[in-house]
Amino acid sequence: MNRQTLWANLWFLAGILLTVSGVVQEFPSLVANPRMGTREMMRLGSSLMLKPWNLIPWTVLVATGIVWTWRRRDIWQQDRGSMYIFAMCSFSVVWFIVMLVVGK
Repeated sequence: MNRQTLWANLWFLAGILLTVSGVVQEFPSLVANPRMGTREMMRLGSSLMLKPWNLIPWTVLVATGIVWTWRRRDIWQQDRGSMYIFAMCSFSVVWFIVMLVVGK
């Protein structure tokens, strides 16, 4: 396994672990309040993401995802996966900003 493949696998693993961590932290509140409205769920999600142990890894994952795939933009025609990762990370940043503005 070369270094680039190792970094890509670690990046995906970190993304999966961050997602699982968020679900584990948010699940008890959602089970305790089954009739929670959408706005309250957005506030819960944004308060969870603003915690340093969630925000810092998310920032690193999104920033590296955008930078790595932007550097590979010359092969987006042949390798659609890198273009999709770029789009996903960019949309994640935009959605986080929208969530902060709407949830205020």
